[in-house]
Amino acid sequence: MAPFSSLLLGVFALTLTCSSPFALAATNTNQCIKDLGGIQVCQDRNVLGAPKNLQGCCDGVRQLAVDSCECNPALDILLGEEGKKIYDLEPICRLAQPLKWLKIPLRILRKCTSVQSNQYGCSVNDLQIDAGRLGSILSFSTVFSATTSAACLNLALFTQQLSQSLNQDASVTIPYGVGTYTGITDVAEYLGMAFSGLTHEFWHHNATASRTKRSRLEVSADGKTWISGSTTQGDFLRGAIPYDDVYIEQAYTYKGCEAKMSSFRAFPGEGIRSWVEHYVQAADLSKRWGLEDICRYHTKFCAGDASTRQYESEAACLQYLGGLPLYTPTCGPNRPMGGHSISCKFKHHFMIPTHPQLHCPHIGPLGKVDPNGHFKCDDAHECNTDEGQASWPPVQKVGPNTPADIVKVFEDSNVGYESEPLGCVT
Repeated sequence: MAPFSSLLLGVFALTLTCSSPFALAATNTNQCIKDLGGIQVCQDRNVLGAPKNLQGCCDGVRQLAVDSCECNPALDILLGEEGKKIYDLEPICRLAQPLKWLKIPLRILRKCTSVQSNQYGCSVNDLQIDAGRLGSILSFSTVFSATTSAACLNLALFTQQLSQSLNQDASVTIPYGVGTYTGITDVAEYLGMAFSGLTHEFWHHNATASRTKRSRLEVSADGKTWISGSTTQGDFLRGAIPYDDVYIEQAYTYKGCEAKMSSFRAFPGEGIRSWVEHYVQAADLSKRWGLEDICRYHTKFCAGDASTRQYESEAACLQYLGGLPLYTPTCGPNRPMGGHSISCKFKHHFMIPTHPQLHCPHIGPLGKVDPNGHFKCDDAHECNTDEGQASWPPVQKVGPNTPADIVKVFEDSNVGYESEPLGCVT
């Protein structure tokens, strides 16, 4: 058996818990994820490398045994190779807690058949389906590990990486008017907005979840929906507007018995709301990333080709876009990133370097249609359906309600914007 000091390396990197009641799942996956919280006490060790609270640690190990968690390949993925050595503590725990372990069969005698259900209706058992789908979620998250790099976004690589987790026709939906994007190429171009290189460092988003703050991971009873949540950190305006406690929650859905996700949907919440407020503030107040930036993108990427040109000059671009509202009456304040608004144009301009033919029309005048036949930043096509936005945490700190200290930060960031390099892809 490995020494105590090396047993739990995988576990220490994991603090996933559930923040809501567990579904009555066909598998033991939800229960085993919950059980991971019980072995966190094992990480507080003495000078010999043994858990200081051996009884508490063994209580956690025992619960893993009671729930047959060693049979669950999804939990193996979460634990990692080193973390799976937590099961090797069982002999010591049996010595330390003989009565508590008395009715639990030895590990070598325990069978996994009792938790290997086939209620999902697939050719492999439900635990294997859970493992495959959890693997796609973790792979999806890993793709965003380089978001804080200022290097140009490698769009081809990013698209290829996403294809390991998403179906080719997968969709991504973000609330507050950010929109729904379908197909791996479209999804890659818009999710590219999370990368600093594409936004020329407007946003540094550290996708590594906090190990000590609120988190969530659970699977639905039919195995087709996973919900995860994490607390993240980052900043806007190159560190001028930092955040370190933004909780984001999302759902991943799957079709049939597939391991790749068919859709990703972020839930409206305080975290997404705060991000959107900074986007709207930038559209309103920033020269380095806002109106002037949009028109500089047009000049560089769109104006030189008649098929992509939207305005006759940069001055004409500034005049037209400068007359747009932060959000439109149809879309309302809780969907500011959609409709014929400057906030919507702000969102779309970052993607222009990835595909000018497609994205230049998105910053054009009302009525422009892109090569795919879609109208973007158009009230009738983006805001004619009630999405329940009135119940979302409200967007408030924008326009005249923007806090004075935030206004000052934007004013300071505007100094020298004329020489600002634009975002880029390779």
